[in-house]
Amino acid sequence: MACAEQAPDDDRDRLAENGRLRRRAGRREGEDLRPGRRQARERRASPQLPRRRHPQPAHSNDRSAAGRDAPLHRMCPGRQEATKRRRGRPDRRPGPRARHAIAPVGRRTCRIPAGPRAGMSAGPKTTVHPTAIVSPNVRLGEGSIVGEYAILGRAPRGKKDGELELVIGPGAVIRPFTTIYAGTRIGARLQTGQGASIREDNVIGDDVSVGTHASLEFGNRIGSRVRVHTGCFLELTQIDDDVFLGPHVVFTDDPHPQCPAYLDCVKGGVVRRRARIGANSTILPGVEVGEDALIGAGSVVRHAVPARTVWAGNPAVQLKDDIRDLACFVGIYPHAYAWLKDLPERVKV
Repeated sequence: MACAEQAPDDDRDRLAENGRLRRRAGRREGEDLRPGRRQARERRASPQLPRRRHPQPAHSNDRSAAGRDAPLHRMCPGRQEATKRRRGRPDRRPGPRARHAIAPVGRRTCRIPAGPRAGMSAGPKTTVHPTAIVSPNVRLGEGSIVGEYAILGRAPRGKKDGELELVIGPGAVIRPFTTIYAGTRIGARLQTGQGASIREDNVIGDDVSVGTHASLEFGNRIGSRVRVHTGCFLELTQIDDDVFLGPHVVFTDDPHPQCPAYLDCVKGGVVRRRARIGANSTILPGVEVGEDALIGAGSVVRHAVPARTVWAGNPAVQLKDDIRDLACFVGIYPHAYAWLKDLPERVKV
């Protein structure tokens, strides 16, 4: 190794400081030299990297709940601290608000047999859900289905249970939470939505559907093949055959609310055969909608509607003299309602 003399005169018998070292064969580099006096580098703090865990994790053997102060005087005298409780076992005498004092929720055992109830007359192949409530003096037709929590034959105010008869024809499908009062007669193949309500003194024909949350109050006379959609309200209303009522159609019957002579002047609406009333329409007391008439959605009908005319608006006004003046925008028919074969021929002028 060849190097320059860089050490001071008085080197106190130390090895010479290294200069420009050159490697030689057979010897290590700087074998007889000491490290040089280089300026010490400043230490830098290592960056704090995320550990993916809590900076002060608890020990794996210490998993019990943290201790807390004792309960107030005379509030929970028998209550132990959380750290002194045994894991996995409830207290011996749980308080009324204790977690273990509440019975666990399990599947309710069905003790009510499915099928007809006592005092009920049902045809063959009739299915009644165990949770349905069926009062005495209920006649249910063959092949009918009664859903969960339906109520059939509820007595109106002032009547005893089973005093009035409820008659429902064959093939009815009564969906959950439907309520049908006693004193009503319904034809075959009734269809109800969830939560529909049919009060007493109603006469309903065959193949009628009553939509979800629709309300049929007392005194309605409804024909066959009528569609009463979701949220409709009817009271003292006469509906002929093949009528279509869109969602949330309301029939009013009281011209002067809260009048003492209400029962003397109350009068519901009349809807003739094959009339169609659009959604969210309101029919005022005593208004008659003619045969094959069409009421647009959101209308408020105050006056009588002639047959086969088209009305709409608030208040409703006549838009077309004949429903066949409406165009079929799809192009399937030459005009709207062309499939009505029994409409009278147009008068040529």
